Amino acid sequence: MKKKGLILSLLAIYMLTMVLCGSAFAAPSKVLKGNGTIEPFKLGVQALKGQDTTDLYLNVTSDSAAYSIPQTLQKVQLKSLDKDGELVYTKNLFDVPVVDGKASIQLNDVNRFQTLKTMVLAKTGQTVDQEILNGEAKVLLRPDLNVKNITAPAEVIAGSNFSVQVITEEKNGDVGANCKVEILNGDQVLDTANAVQVSPGGSIVSTFLLKFTDVGTYNLKTRISGVTPADYDLTNNEANFTVKIVPSTKPLNYWSSYNNNRHTFNRDSYYYWGGGTPYSSYRSDEKYEYFEVQYSTSETINPDGTLTLKINSEDGNVQDLTFSNITLQENYYNKTFSQFYPDINGHLSIEEYPGYTSVYFYRSAGNITYSENWNYYWYGNNYHYEYGQFMNAEQNLTVELTLPDQSGTVYGGSYTLNLQSYNYPFDYWYSDWYWYWNDSYHIWGADQGYNGWGSGMTAIN
Repeated sequence: MKKKGLILSLLAIYMLTMVLCGSAFAAPSKVLKGNGTIEPFKLGVQALKGQDTTDLYLNVTSDSAAYSIPQTLQKVQLKSLDKDGELVYTKNLFDVPVVDGKASIQLNDVNRFQTLKTMVLAKTGQTVDQEILNGEAKVLLRPDLNVKNITAPAEVIAGSNFSVQVITEEKNGDVGANCKVEILNGDQVLDTANAVQVSPGGSIVSTFLLKFTDVGTYNLKTRISGVTPADYDLTNNEANFTVKIVPSTKPLNYWSSYNNNRHTFNRDSYYYWGGGTPYSSYRSDEKYEYFEVQYSTSETINPDGTLTLKINSEDGNVQDLTFSNITLQENYYNKTFSQFYPDINGHLSIEEYPGYTSVYFYRSAGNITYSENWNYYWYGNNYHYEYGQFMNAEQNLTVELTLPDQSGTVYGGSYTLNLQSYNYPFDYWYSDWYWYWNDSYHIWGADQGYNGWGSGMTAIN
């Protein structure tokens, strides 16, 4: 009897100890908070369909720090319903791993807008019982981000800031996405727009600020990356565009003139004793064209070897002149270049002083015909000569200079000469008085054409 009583006493002491100290070994399945309770876990469900497979995401969270997130879901029961809510199948999966609170299950037998119902059994060391978590989600297409449009200038002056606008669009219309948009030159990232949020079926504009100091054509690329949730189609996440960087141009002072002249001259000579027929007739028809321009600047220009001059008349007649191998020869006081070009009957000269540079160019053209007949001596003479190239401008002349410097700066710009017409006819007689005769001469003809001059500062296009 004494032994039996001792055993009962020890058992009673053990049970009392468990009652008093049980919280040190196991936590209740619910945590008290005020008059209510907090569920140990919550379940979020999302189903995103890609081109080949559908990813079912199970996100397990807890509102209480008393519960650690399970590392494994003991069981996942999945029910697939069609669009009418009819059961298609039921699947049971066991020991599904959880990473950072999220489990991922790949499916290849569901369609867009199907409903997926899930029941999850989860348990950790802090829970006495298995927790049953329920959730459901419709199958939606993954976001499909693409570069819808790029707005960029075709040409930019070197060293100038310019903006590029990229429109990022979500095409599938089910789920929005967060991404990063970049502008690249080759592998070099020039600018980045982070945390770009695109709504389902929407679009957003990202603006980038770029600058290039080197002249040339840049083949650039815009790229969408870091898409969350993962992108439906990666093939439309890039687009190329081109920007041409042109030299910066500095204007020049100019003075310029142009004359397109036709001079006709006629002379008939008559003997002193009279008579209706001249004993000699002289005819000349001379057409001349002359153009000149002088540029100047208070800067010292070191030409890189080339100079281009484009001269346009109002009727589209263009002389596009390129002068190469321009090398300044150093003299005692300055540096100079001087060259005659017989094919255009023109001359180019450059004078460079410290703090001053002058560029002078002229060209001319001519078409001359002479004829003379001596009736008394039965003798005749005719002559024709041409040189240069005519512009034949009558209303205006536009001139554009491009003179690159070795530093990369370009000097020049354009200007326009407005022309006016003129016509000066003449017609008169005169006589020679000698002691034994008095010959008479009839002179007539005209000076007519188009001319103009101007000065100022060249315009930068």
